[in-house]
Amino acid sequence: MAIISVTQLNMLIQREISFNPYLKQLEVEAEIGRLTKHASGHLYFTIKDAFSSIDCVMFRSQANKMKQRVQEGDRVIVKGQISLYEKTARLQLYVQSIEPIGDGVFLKAFQELKQKLEREGLLDESNKRPIPRYPKKLALLTSATGAARADFLKVFYQKNPFCQVVDMPVAVQGENVPASIMTALDQLDHDTELVVITRGGGSYEDLRFFNDEALARRVFELDIPTICAIGHEVDFTIIEFVADLRAATPTAAADGATADVRHEFLRNEKSLIGFGDSFARRIDLLQERLQDRFLNHFQFRMEKRAGDMARTNDEFLQAIDQTLKDRFARQQRYLDRLLTVFQAKTHYFKTDLQTKKQTLDQSSLAKLRQADQTLEHFGLFLNHTNPLQILGRGYSYLEQDGNKIQSVNDINSKKPIINHLKDGRIISAVTEVEHEL
Repeated sequence: MAIISVTQLNMLIQREISFNPYLKQLEVEAEIGRLTKHASGHLYFTIKDAFSSIDCVMFRSQANKMKQRVQEGDRVIVKGQISLYEKTARLQLYVQSIEPIGDGVFLKAFQELKQKLEREGLLDESNKRPIPRYPKKLALLTSATGAARADFLKVFYQKNPFCQVVDMPVAVQGENVPASIMTALDQLDHDTELVVITRGGGSYEDLRFFNDEALARRVFELDIPTICAIGHEVDFTIIEFVADLRAATPTAAADGATADVRHEFLRNEKSLIGFGDSFARRIDLLQERLQDRFLNHFQFRMEKRAGDMARTNDEFLQAIDQTLKDRFARQQRYLDRLLTVFQAKTHYFKTDLQTKKQTLDQSSLAKLRQADQTLEHFGLFLNHTNPLQILGRGYSYLEQDGNKIQSVNDINSKKPIINHLKDGRIISAVTEVEHEL
């Protein structure tokens, strides 16, 4: 084995590290320790957990891009790659970005922004707009594939199947959340009566993008009532404070977005029944009064007054009967219209579900075909790179003491060498080794 220098040793270690794909893009959750900002603008620090630590360096160009300052003791997620400082063989994590986590930095920013908006009056209850009882058109801003959308629609359509819900898919996780929601708000139809912004539960880091100041101000300036339900009941975000109504969950948002139309039907039905009972009692009262008047004051004109009262009574009953028929007819037409709308909505959702299923089937088939092609190409590549294929073309390779010989410097002339061929091997003695100049 050849003797190498320290520099060569360090270079060898560095090469091995650089060829390892697992060390090129790392994300590490840790605590910051021994933080130092150099005059050059570079950051030098360690990251540690309960048992270990490693040195880190973050160059000025990356450090200047940080949105939040960090300090010793902060919990962070560090992204970067492992490399070796060859001069001293010092292993370091070269950091590309630092993302604070936990309650420290973000909670402080949350409280400061909340207090600022409170001072400006954006959180005053007097500025809250009333939520329409039966909205006719609602804009739903949430993830197109998340469970929040399904939970909201299930509850909402049970209470009000006649409202038009406009799906407006937006980002609900990551740095693009504020811009995505504000873009959707700018595209609302002019006849939208209610806006609902919602997503399901998540970690504090997932929900913190809803604490954006620009997004909060845009929600406050919106001239349409807004309901926000972000995360679970214990989660609070800034846009929920400025919204007209905060709901604990997507399901609660659906419950608060509309009254139950079934209650309205029951109320109308009870009203009609009460109307009929009232008229029946009125008729009975009038009949009693007519009878008393007939007996007490107009007995001497019994026959004539009896005829008049009978006609009056018949006309009055006919008028009441016609009034009741008209009222019931109007209610029947109203219920027929509601039924027609409900049937149209049901047909629309069935057609939409079938279309999405066909799209999913086609997408799955295309991915399977692509996977088959990739597997076939990989098989051809393995066959092409098979060492036995190379030996089959007349090549061979040398071996001595179990080690492959790549240079004449690797040969021990006192020991035999083995020449491997396609269908066997040749064991030879070394008589002479010549070096090319």
